Amino acid sequence: LGTKFESPMGFLDGYGKLPNLEFSENPQGPGTGIVMIMRNAKCNRVERFVHVTFICDKSIKQPTTMNVIEDPMCKFMITVQAAEACPLKGGISGGAIFIIILIVLIIIYFICGILYNRVKQNQTGLELIPNRSFWLLLGELFLTGCKFTWNFIHNLGQGTSSSKMPYESV
Repeated sequence: LGTKFESPMGFLDGYGKLPNLEFSENPQGPGTGIVMIMRNAKCNRVERFVHVTFICDKSIKQPTTMNVIEDPMCKFMITVQAAEACPLKGGISGGAIFIIILIVLIIIYFICGILYNRVKQNQTGLELIPNRSFWLLLGELFLTGCKFTWNFIHNLGQGTSSSKMPYESV
């Protein structure tokens, strides 16, 4: 599950393996970034330890240089400031807002149409549904489309089509 780099001197052995990685929230508090710790790799026959702190800084628009401290040998402390370390904004998408508005408008349409048909037209039963013939036709067209799609997919692998006339050989 990762990349293993090998070098004759053993500098980068074992990095990128998932068991060697630990992730946690920045100890400075929620939303301030994340910490990644890599261990269990060898550096000149000594265990290498890398502690990378990604600090949330929304003002940084482009990647910047990182601060790397090696103390003692093969123990690295790396600090990276980036907007990408900030938590993603939660919220609702534009498509979800559109669907919600559409559903609300359909509900309002039916409520107002039913009230109008009941109060002004003195209708009862199924006649209360506004534009009932349209909705029945829409349902029939939907079923016809489903049947057509099912037949098309079902016959696709059999070399048959909905047409009764085969193609003429050339």
